Amino acid sequence: ATDTLPYGVGDYFMLFGLIISIVLVIIAAFSVLSALAKSVKEAGSLITPLMMVIVLLGVVSMFVSVSPALGLFAIPLVGSGLAISGIMALTATPLAVGLAIISNVVVAAALVVLLEFMFKSERIMFKK
Repeated sequence: ATDTLPYGVGDYFMLFGLIISIVLVIIAAFSVLSALAKSVKEAGSLITPLMMVIVLLGVVSMFVSVSPALGLFAIPLVGSGLAISGIMALTATPLAVGLAIISNVVVAAALVVLLEFMFKSERIMFKK
């Protein structure tokens, strides 16, 4: 039997790029919310709704049966879910995956800049 894997090396690289960019966005978002919190308990309560939204976006993107418009891939995290679903279904294009990765990296960078601003602001960091 000459069974071959349906996924190529490019598919694995696209998945790797998507996963890394998703992790960057989530870590940056969690960091911003944690910096806003006064305690660990408050940070947990701020992060919980974000975690639920992220899971919901992932689940919703799994049930998209039609070929999504290219613009949807530019929505951070949503586009990543659509791109991962497309890779698994062997229907993803490198352009769509690249757009999803770029949108995630841009949002992560913006959140890091916001976090830097927060750390430089004593009013935000040392509020009562």
